[in-house]
Amino acid sequence: MTRKPRVLFLINSLAAGGAERQLTQLVRGMDQDRFDLHVAVLHDSGYSNRGEFWAEVASTPGVTLHSLHKRQGLLGYLIALPRLINLVSRIEPDILHGYLQGNLTALVVGGLLHKPVAWGIRRTSIDISKMDLKSRILLRIEVRLSRFADLIIFNSQAGFRNHRAMGMHARRMQIIPNSHGISLFSPDPGRGPLHRKVLAPAVLDIPPEARESHSARRAAWRAPISTRFSDQALARETEKALLDLLSRDPLPVQPARAASRNALSGGPRYLLRFDDICPTMDWSTWNAVEEILVAQGVKPILAVVPDNQDPKLMVDPPASDFWDRVRGWQARGWAIGLHGYQHLRVNSEPGILGFPSKSEFAGLPYEEQLRKLKLGLEIFAREGVRPDVWIAPSHSFDLVTVAALRELGIRTISDGMAFRPYQDDRGTVWIPQQYAIMRPMPWGVWTFCYHLGLLSGGAMAHFRKSLEQLGPRMISLSEARALGGRRLSPLDRMVGLSRKILTMTRRQRTRWAS
Repeated sequence: MTRKPRVLFLINSLAAGGAERQLTQLVRGMDQDRFDLHVAVLHDSGYSNRGEFWAEVASTPGVTLHSLHKRQGLLGYLIALPRLINLVSRIEPDILHGYLQGNLTALVVGGLLHKPVAWGIRRTSIDISKMDLKSRILLRIEVRLSRFADLIIFNSQAGFRNHRAMGMHARRMQIIPNSHGISLFSPDPGRGPLHRKVLAPAVLDIPPEARESHSARRAAWRAPISTRFSDQALARETEKALLDLLSRDPLPVQPARAASRNALSGGPRYLLRFDDICPTMDWSTWNAVEEILVAQGVKPILAVVPDNQDPKLMVDPPASDFWDRVRGWQARGWAIGLHGYQHLRVNSEPGILGFPSKSEFAGLPYEEQLRKLKLGLEIFAREGVRPDVWIAPSHSFDLVTVAALRELGIRTISDGMAFRPYQDDRGTVWIPQQYAIMRPMPWGVWTFCYHLGLLSGGAMAHFRKSLEQLGPRMISLSEARALGGRRLSPLDRMVGLSRKILTMTRRQRTRWAS
């Protein structure tokens, strides 16, 4: 490694808590000449916390403090997670080190971006009867997922023993006790437990008459780290553990997963998709788009409507050479998608993805969907065109559609919300389609779906500029399909669920507004 190891710590907040205090002590004590330190905080100071340690961390030389501006609830995580991914991609840490809820978040991001993950476990007791429901659920999730962490650091023998009893087990586990100035805080045998209450205020020069008060004890808790602690044992031992983690050989990866990682090791990959390709589309706009695509050497996905009957897509007179052009695109290596049958809305079913509320297929009986698909494929066969992928009009189709497609030999679908292509349990490969316009992303495989009606005026210049920027990372459908040798991950499912929640929220707001 030619530069200093870079460590990104992730924690809920910098309020006056035990884990927050330990993290503050740690970053103040670590050797800045040997480590490049960053601290990412989920919640801003002042949002559901007072951020008592915020100023102390922010003012520590050599430590960069970041805020992810998270809000409460599941949607707060869905907003903060992309910010964290962008942060990790930008600063490129060598290790992600979590505390509290930052443990699971670091594990998710570390798994996606292939970064070593260390957890800090400060909790000694695991008496779940004293925890609220949320804390109990998070603890059980931590225990189940602990085997994916690269290193877990416990702050006590009791904490290690209790968590192991619950089933927590990682590749590497280590006990590093808190550096608490033990000689100052140990009890006086002659004075008994009272000494524990009055010694810390005494060290802080709090008047004797105030030493028994709750506020005095809280002042000791919130005091600057340099006042409370005298040695650097915690920092030195943590440095050794992190350097040891970086120096060890990585654990073996399953071959299929390793191939996918190697293919994506150079950063994000992109696909371009154009919907509503038919004889009566806006040809002047398309000709300009095609010229740009050829110049950039990009191989897009073209969603062709076999027998268009949608008046909204009848912009220009029918092109007599339409199917000649389709065959030419396919011969060039461009993917041709079966885009429904006639592009006509027959009901208000949202289908698998939950949006929008209109469909040509979802909700129809199997026989009717199979009939429509066969009619569309017959037109393709008559014109000498091969269907490379299924693309549903309005993103609306259901499991019945997927089953009918399998029977007809179509096992690739361009749709869904995920970070990379994946394969379902029936062997169909899904190439997710996430955005409508191009934008740089930190990692993953992203499909940008364009409609010609949105490329008029200045939008064409923006399209050209974006493609010049992202063109070197564009891949073809066949290359994306080769990356689909994995299953849908829990994080992918969470993203899909969040999309449905956002869609339902927008619909409800629209109803209220009307």
